[in-house]
Amino acid sequence: MWSHPCPPKTCFGLLSSVFDFVTFAVKLWIFRSGPAQFRSGWFVESLAPQALIIFAIRTRRVPFFRGHPSLTLAVLAVGALQRA
Repeated sequence: MWSHPCPPKTCFGLLSSVFDFVTFAVKLWIFRSGPAQFRSGWFVESLAPQALIIFAIRTRRVPFFRGHPSLTLAVLAVGALQRA
């Protein structure tokens, strides 16, 4: 069972929202992106956490340390990030 005070879905949602707000602020106020650049950057940035979530939820073990993805999954995830 999950022994952490924050349920997994809630933790993923909160972390994702914080990451989105930080990214929004950086793109808007630091890089001063225009609408087209902002949308393109937002799309590319949204792919990276999705790829990491694939690796995190695919095993019950501690991800990245004990459970290693298959070569096919790793190549497809890296390829998807490169194509974006």
